[in-house]
Order: sequence, then structure tokens, then C-alpha cells
Amino acid sequence: MNKQKGFTIIEFLIYIGILSIILLVFIEMFISLTRVRTENESTSNIQQDSSYLINKFIYDIHQTKTISLPLHPPNQSNVLDVIINGTNYSYATDSAKNLIMSDGINNYQLNGYDTSIPKILFTRFGQDDIHDVIKIQFTVTSRVRNPAGFESQTYETVIGLREKP
Repeated sequence: MNKQKGFTIIEFLIYIGILSIILLVFIEMFISLTRVRTENESTSNIQQDSSYLINKFIYDIHQTKTISLPLHPPNQSNVLDVIINGTNYSYATDSAKNLIMSDGINNYQLNGYDTSIPKILFTRFGQDDIHDVIKIQFTVTSRVRNPAGFESQTYETVIGLREKP
């Protein structure tokens, strides 16, 4: 009797079925890991940008000699104009919802490329330049879409000018 070695069609179909199930499990794990990574990246981008922006505003406002806009307390504006060491700086959002700092010559984007600033509001409090306080409210939104939508966080801080010597 001549026996040939090999697989029967039934063995081959069972092998393909088991391989398909294993591949589906791995693909689902990969998709879940990618989704978690994207969500973590969105949250991280928002936290990094908000931390940077708050620290940038604290530093710049502490260096400020004069606030040009908002003009008088308790006025509000979506633009902040200050004078630091004789240079006028303006902070505002552009049409692409980026926060831009302008010194009249150059424009600097302050938020990252993966985030946008759809809303910013500056409120001026205080009596004069020595006692001026700026309340800053802004929202940072991720440009990376999660399954639940775009991640967004709103922040609010109050920063006072330093007294002049």
C-alpha cells in the first residue's frame, strides 16, 4: 500500500480557521492599543500646551510695564497687548485657531501643531499699571480625533503685574 504524506482538506480548513481566529484577536488588540495611544497623546498634548501657555503668560505679564489692551478695568478682550522692555507684544488667535504672539515684525505660534485654541478671553482688573491683574480664560482642543470626539480642556488663571521699582 502506498501512503502519501500531506494534509487533508479538513486539516487544512481547521488550520485556516484557527489562524483566522488568532489573527482577529491580534488585530483587535492592535486597534485597542492604537486607540489608547491616541487618547493618551491627545491628553498629553493638551496638558503640555496649557502648561506652556500659562507659564508663558506668567513670565511675560510679570515683565510687562504697560497693558494696552484690554484698555481699562474691567474690560474684556480676545486680544492682549502689552509693552515689555519697549516692545509691543500682542497675543490673539488667528483664523486657524492658533494662539499667535506678535512683536510687530514676527509672529510666533504658541500652541503646538496638534492643538488649537478656539477660545481665549483676557479680562483686566485693578486700578493702574502697578495693581493691574489679568484674568486669562482659554480652551485647548486637540486636533487628533478620538472615538469619543475631540478632547478639550478649559483653563483659567489670574496673573498680576509686578510692582515697578
